[in-house]
Amino acid sequence: MKIGYEYQAINTQINDYNPSYGQDNYAGQYSTVAGTPADVFSQVQEAHNLADFMFGNRSSYSLTNFFIASVRQRMNFMYFQDDVKVMPNLTVNAGVRYELATPQYEANNKLANFDPASKTLIQAKDGSIYNRALVNMPLTNVGPRFGFAYSATPSLVVRGGYGITYTQFNRAGGENNLTYNGPNVVNATINNVVPTAASLCVTDTQDQTKCFRQTQQGYAVGLTAAANFNPALVTSRYIPSNMPTGYVQSYHLSVQRQLPGQIVADLAYVRNKGTHLQILADYNQAAICTAALATGCPSSTLAARRPVPTFGDIEIAYGGGTSNYNSLQFKLEKRYRNGLYLLNSFTWGRTFDLSGGHLETSNGDNSRIDFANPGGDYGRSNYDQPLNNTTSIIYDLTYGKGRRFGASAPYVADMVLGGWQMTIINTMNSGLPTNLNYSNSTSNGTNVTDLYTYRPNVVGNPIAPAANRVKTNTALTGYLLKAVGSGLPGVSLPTSGSPFGNAQRNMVVGPSFYQTDFGIHKDFGLWSEASKLEFRAEAFNVLNKVNYQAPDGNVSNGSFGSITGAYPARQLQLAAKLIF
Repeated sequence: MKIGYEYQAINTQINDYNPSYGQDNYAGQYSTVAGTPADVFSQVQEAHNLADFMFGNRSSYSLTNFFIASVRQRMNFMYFQDDVKVMPNLTVNAGVRYELATPQYEANNKLANFDPASKTLIQAKDGSIYNRALVNMPLTNVGPRFGFAYSATPSLVVRGGYGITYTQFNRAGGENNLTYNGPNVVNATINNVVPTAASLCVTDTQDQTKCFRQTQQGYAVGLTAAANFNPALVTSRYIPSNMPTGYVQSYHLSVQRQLPGQIVADLAYVRNKGTHLQILADYNQAAICTAALATGCPSSTLAARRPVPTFGDIEIAYGGGTSNYNSLQFKLEKRYRNGLYLLNSFTWGRTFDLSGGHLETSNGDNSRIDFANPGGDYGRSNYDQPLNNTTSIIYDLTYGKGRRFGASAPYVADMVLGGWQMTIINTMNSGLPTNLNYSNSTSNGTNVTDLYTYRPNVVGNPIAPAANRVKTNTALTGYLLKAVGSGLPGVSLPTSGSPFGNAQRNMVVGPSFYQTDFGIHKDFGLWSEASKLEFRAEAFNVLNKVNYQAPDGNVSNGSFGSITGAYPARQLQLAAKLIF
């Protein structure tokens, strides 16, 4: 029987409130000639962006004041566990874990949270945990554990287990950090209005959201001053006061069998089910414009379409996330005998969730969901690779002293040819998913939030036939198919007032990965039994297989559908180690 307790006092100094020195964005809309076809515009997008930069016509800009937060958190973990031998061939392990963790609070109460009842930011103060953190501490985080091992026969063992694990450490950059809120931290993000003679910013005291400010004008004095804090100009953070702690239920059931020839086979079913996982969204996401395209719904209506018109984006971090992983895993191991060891591990699995982690949005994946329709973002995880197989071989070559051949070889022959060991690792994986997306400028009337990664429309299979692909010195083009007309196969931008296309999240699969690594190794004896020289030569990707990375899935880019990256080519490595 085991009983344990762990206490953690976590004190963190945070100073990543960016951009402290400012950030300017150039989307190219001011250099685009009216009436330019969309496909032509996408081909010269970078040139338009550069032209806007040269003239100082930024589409948006951001600035944050300097601030160091002293974040505190206290955690208490308690557990009980026992192993019970129910029968000589059956052992059961059972236990329970209780976790009591405070939400994050700031040492000097420099923290705020959005209050949906009053539609204001409320400030932390001395007092209870809630008064300081503005989020209640969960009290029901109980995690049971159960496992068993059953020896059906001397050569057959069945194992299984179940457990609940809580995700207490979950920082999504600054997105779920309430110290980011004003007036302690003022993160001003300005989307420039359409420039006209009357809309130019001429003073620092103007409402910067209603005038056009060029790069050469810098940033308005007092833009991030606490006295000038305006929630309409910033992104506010919001964590519901009764947010539950996310947890993962883990299951597994395996059968292990001893086969002739010192071979062990292991077949297992493994599942992880995530519940109340933290996800991000814009709580203040605007209603969809019912008019057709931006001409019927200008960007100036965005605030009026928001649930809280006096605020800009309100980024909510809440426990609405789910995940689901199921896999069949098979392992075959030939234990070392007669100079040969072999291990093959195969996994056939699928994993789905609502969004990627905020700092894990590879290949265009979403880190925020559509708050009005969270289920629409449920799709393949950005690390979903259904088929994975790895084969490892260690083989002692048969020539040399103590081996099958050359046992009595002369010293020089044995020194040069004898005692070598060969290793091979062969890896084969399914391709990684790519999330089809497009750029929806905040000046576009179809925009409902600038936090979301918008997906386009798809007709048929978006992966182009192999005949469409062209290999150049710098890229493999034509991997994805762009629709050239209404209703034709391929990817296209939404043409109605809704910015949400019908493309499923992470629906495109990139190229598969194949790689073989090869190595040889030998120990050279020296002046004593305790001294030797270890030599190793290794070739990674020895067959020099070209493994392409994911294609560009942004249909707004001129490089859409092109693959411009590949995993490393063959790499050779020599190493020596002297032991004495």
